[in-house]
Amino acid sequence: LGELRPTFAAARAALLPGGTFLFTLEHGHDVRAPGYRLTETGRLEHDSAAVRTALTEAGFESVTVAEFVLRHEGEREVVGLLVDASVR
Repeated sequence: LGELRPTFAAARAALLPGGTFLFTLEHGHDVRAPGYRLTETGRLEHDSAAVRTALTEAGFESVTVAEFVLRHEGEREVVGLLVDASVR
């Protein structure tokens, strides 16, 4: 998925108070508007700030975004985002 706002809105609507939406994304450095880009490998990279903003706009009250190594492609580490979004 590129545009995540509809997914975030649906997840927020489905969660009861105290619920958590936990997911991973591939992280892209220097990603410009709209907050994601298609890479040469055909995968989507997302900007962490844009993800955080979209989750907050969807009504999530607590958002934590952490970088981690998602996988290796040859000798290259692919950095991902571990996202934890919660409602109270």
